[in-house]
Amino acid sequence: RFQPVTEDVKRQLKMTLAQDLDLNSDDHWLLMVGSGFRTKGVDRSIRLMAHLLTKNLNVNLLIIGQDNNTQFMRMAKILKIDTQIKFLGAKENIADYMAVSSLLVHPAYRENTGTVILESIVMGLPVVASEVCGYATYIKESGCGEVIPEPFTQDSFNQIVYQLLT
Repeated sequence: RFQPVTEDVKRQLKMTLAQDLDLNSDDHWLLMVGSGFRTKGVDRSIRLMAHLLTKNLNVNLLIIGQDNNTQFMRMAKILKIDTQIKFLGAKENIADYMAVSSLLVHPAYRENTGTVILESIVMGLPVVASEVCGYATYIKESGCGEVIPEPFTQDSFNQIVYQLLT
């Protein structure tokens, strides 16, 4: 039988994950899930992080998925935000990360469906996704997040996420 996760359980889980990742459990955690970092918009999320950190928000970006992250870590280092970004590789316990994150960000350049969007909605994790995602309509219908309108602009993405976090 399904048992909802209580706030106490979430807090303990986040503290455990934070210790494993060397992060602060009081910070906002943005989550990205999926392989194919270029098409998923990891570069857009790194630019978002640079913007959020200029606003003095305590925020980290956690990226779960398999792909070569070299160019993205280089970009993060140039922007001096590499310590706020964690590439976690493939994970079995994605639901744990969804349970403790502030938002799922999915600023994809193209995405036929975006199953992770539905998974996040089911978990109650707000989603910010680009309108090109096939399942973006479910974000609007559920009221569980915001859709970045097309044509995509970094400024729209930045503002939507900032408003949701504050």
